[in-house]
Amino acid sequence: MVGHQRRYTREDLERLGHELGFRVLDTRYFMFLLSPLLVLGRWMGQPDLSKLSRDELWALVERSHRVPSPPVNALLRAVFSLETPLGHHVLFPWGTSVLAVLQRPEGSSP
Repeated sequence: MVGHQRRYTREDLERLGHELGFRVLDTRYFMFLLSPLLVLGRWMGQPDLSKLSRDELWALVERSHRVPSPPVNALLRAVFSLETPLGHHVLFPWGTSVLAVLQRPEGSSP
């Protein structure tokens, strides 16, 4: 549900999966290691979006949605490379994203 406006917890996705008749195989947070930086960045520099004009909003999107410089990108790659295998053994207590692996009941149509 990329771009969806509602924020979900692991428990929300588990409940929703069960309510929809799926078998919940796994739920977990990811982007745990980067979450403090993202929270700090939003806290320090997030303008009030409701007060921006359409052009100002577009300029903000163009500034904030681009590939980082090579050194920053290398650092991010290293953090993700560490977090991925670690996440197979540790359930992170929070993260900026949550993942659910669900299984459709046998015999149900797609």
